[in-house]
Amino acid sequence: MSQEEIVVPKGWELKKISDIGHIITGSTPKTSNSEFYGNDFPFYGPADLGSKIEIFESQKGLTQSGLDVSRVIPEDSILVQCIGDVGKSSIIKKMGACNQQINVIIPNLDTVIPKFVYYWINSSFFRNQMIQNATRTTLPILNKGKFSNLPFFLPQLSIQKQIVTKLDHILGELEVKKKEILSLIEQNKQRIDFFEKNWMSYVIDREIENHPKRKEWQIMALDKLCSKINDGVHKTPTYTKSGIPFISVRELQNDTINFQNCRYISESEHLELIKRCNPEYNDVLLSKTGNTIGKLAIVKESQKFSLFVNTALLKPLKNKIYSEFLLFSLKTFFNKKKNLSKIKTSAQPNLPINMIKKIEILLPSLLIQKQIIQNIKSAEEKFQSQKKQFENIKNNYESKINYINHIQSSVLDSAFSGKLLN
Repeated sequence: MSQEEIVVPKGWELKKISDIGHIITGSTPKTSNSEFYGNDFPFYGPADLGSKIEIFESQKGLTQSGLDVSRVIPEDSILVQCIGDVGKSSIIKKMGACNQQINVIIPNLDTVIPKFVYYWINSSFFRNQMIQNATRTTLPILNKGKFSNLPFFLPQLSIQKQIVTKLDHILGELEVKKKEILSLIEQNKQRIDFFEKNWMSYVIDREIENHPKRKEWQIMALDKLCSKINDGVHKTPTYTKSGIPFISVRELQNDTINFQNCRYISESEHLELIKRCNPEYNDVLLSKTGNTIGKLAIVKESQKFSLFVNTALLKPLKNKIYSEFLLFSLKTFFNKKKNLSKIKTSAQPNLPINMIKKIEILLPSLLIQKQIIQNIKSAEEKFQSQKKQFENIKNNYESKINYINHIQSSVLDSAFSGKLLN
């Protein structure tokens, strides 16, 4: 924006940032010297800025030795991030130092009120000035020289005080409302996250572990319920740019197979591999190594694919067990810590095929299995419906947050156009 386009309110002066105080850029003491770092003095960084207008502490700290080799910044200085998220700012209420990603305004208190400077920095006019003057590299950078020369609208101290009082009141009330909405969003998010992690386990346990006729069910090992249980190829194949999908445990997602980012092998290599392990529709896949032991999926795709050794293939006997019931029963098995503790005893836990074959599950009749599957699916549909309702509520709340942000920006613009006190 050119100098001619800048409209200064009547009775105010057009100054530069350097006219209202001393401008410095922070510095970082040698990180290799542990004597510089401690908890005696704050060492402010970008992560400390922006969440509050006034801050009293920082995530990192310095000792007296560290402060001695730093550029000391006094209380009531305004810290402004100058690299990356340019313009994020706060007023410090405890003397300390800051790193080189921050420009510091040490205000002349005979000329300006620190909060007035803070509000000016957060006005849309000044933020646009910072963005326009930032150097465009990988990250935007606003150096000390350019920052010092940015414009500042300076009214009398009495006017500054009135504006700060009004902004504190108006923006404070808006901020309280915004925090209330953000709290509701977070509460609902935590609730949904909790249910997403635990709801299906609860429903499956309710339908299987706590079924009223559970005591009448047979206990059967998997090798009696499956025509075949084995794992994929034990060697890394030759990958190709396209061809037959080669599935590993990473593709087992949400009880299905995600083919989007899988690797591929040639048709000829696939034909060799399926002699050992040939996945077909309604087979069940089980992760058998590492921290992902117990991840499951049902084959619901008709396309051909091959398997890696870290995934086991179970072929359920159709006259004994439904694929979905087998999957739900295995979820119940792997959700029990006592079962996992038997497996995860080494740095790289492994579930051998012979152990998988011996896993025992409770087996009701096919009719009861079908009823249980339907009950679990109905519960899942209900949960997804509730989740969708939450997303709609969340979007509505976020619209309100955006509206409050717009009002806050408009109030600041009004303050620095001289209209707020009219």
